[in-house]
Amino acid sequence: MLTPNNQTDKNTRLVWVSGVGLLVFVIGIGFVYFNPGQSSAKIVNEQKMETASKKAVSLAKEVTPENSSFRLLFAGDAMLDRYISTVAGRKSVGFLTEKMQRIFLGPDEIVFNLEGPVTKNNSVSKETLIGDKGNMRFTFDADTTKNFLQSSHASSIFIGNNHILDFGKEGLAETENFLKENNFSYFGDANAKNEPLLKEISGKKVAYVAFNQFLGEDAKSVSEEIRQLKKTNDFVVLYAHWGVEYARMESEKQKEWAHDFVDAGADLVIGSHPHVVEPLEIYKNKAIFYSLGNFVFDQYFSPETMEGLAVGVSVKDNNLDFYLSPLSLNRDGSTTLAQGEKKDSLLSWLAENSAVSSELKNSLKSGHFQIENK
Repeated sequence: MLTPNNQTDKNTRLVWVSGVGLLVFVIGIGFVYFNPGQSSAKIVNEQKMETASKKAVSLAKEVTPENSSFRLLFAGDAMLDRYISTVAGRKSVGFLTEKMQRIFLGPDEIVFNLEGPVTKNNSVSKETLIGDKGNMRFTFDADTTKNFLQSSHASSIFIGNNHILDFGKEGLAETENFLKENNFSYFGDANAKNEPLLKEISGKKVAYVAFNQFLGEDAKSVSEEIRQLKKTNDFVVLYAHWGVEYARMESEKQKEWAHDFVDAGADLVIGSHPHVVEPLEIYKNKAIFYSLGNFVFDQYFSPETMEGLAVGVSVKDNNLDFYLSPLSLNRDGSTTLAQGEKKDSLLSWLAENSAVSSELKNSLKSGHFQIENK
C-alpha cells in the first residue's frame, strides 16, 4: 500500500444521516412529553417523527445497501489544466461535477485516472489552442486538485498515464507527495516501481493493479503480479492506460492483454486513454471495459469525446451487479449525468458493439447487468 486508507467519507455520511434521524425523533418525543395537553399536536408530531425516521433509515440504506459486500465506482480521464483550470478559477472547482453528485454518495471506493501531474509549475497549456506548443503538456494546481478530488469523493487515484511525466520525475515526485500529504491513495507509479494498491473494504481484501502501455511496460510481468495477488486478495482490479486515441473500438492488442490479465486472475478490467467510450466484453465471466472515455476534460471537438461512462459495481459473494451511468461533458466545463436521448444512445451503442450474450445486450440498454464472478 502506498498511502493511508482513505475510507472515512462513507462512514461519516452514514453516521450523520442516521444521527439526524435519531435526533429529530428524540426532539419530537420530548416535545410531546412536555406538552401533554396538546393531543392533536402529539399525533401530528408522532407522524412527522415517524416520517423523518423512515427517511433517515431509507437514506442510510441507499448509502450502504444491505445486499452488498462492497461497492466500487470507476470513471475515466480527469484533466484539470487548460480550459478546465480556467473554469475552476471562474466558477469554482465544485461546478465541474456538482450535477452528478448523487452517484458519488453510495460507493465505498471511487477510482479514476488523474491525467497529469500536480506541481508548482505554471501552466504552459492554459489558453493554448490545439496544435500550439505546450497544448498537450499538463500540470495541475494543488488547491484545485485537492478540492476536485474531495468534491468527487475520490479515494483511489490512478496515475499510470502518458501525461504523469509531463514535468519529469520531479513532477511525478511532487504528485505523489501531494497525494500522500492529503491522504489520497494512489497506484500506477511510473518511476519503475508500479506497486499495487492494497485495501480492505468491508472486510474484503481488494487489490488495484496498474498497466501503462506507454511506458513500455511488460504485460507478462503485470499478469504474474496479478497471479500472485489473487492468492491473497478477494478481488483484483486491473486499471489500464492503453489503446488508440479516439478509436471507438478496442485494438487486438488491448484484447490480448485484457484476456491475459483475466487468465491471470483479474476480476475486473477498466481501461482509459482513448478519450472515447469503447465497448465492453465478458470474457470467462469477467467484465472488461476497454475505455470509459473522458470524465472531466475540455475536448469538445467531437460528440464522442464529449461523452463518458461511469461504471458502478456492487460485489456480493460471487455476484457482481454493474450500474452504467453515461456522462455528458459540456462546453461550460461541467460534467453531468447524460439524460434522455444522449443516455439511451450511448447505452444502445454499447449493447450493439459489446462482445456479450444476447441476454446481456438487452440488459446493457437499461444500464444494469449482472454476472456471476466464478
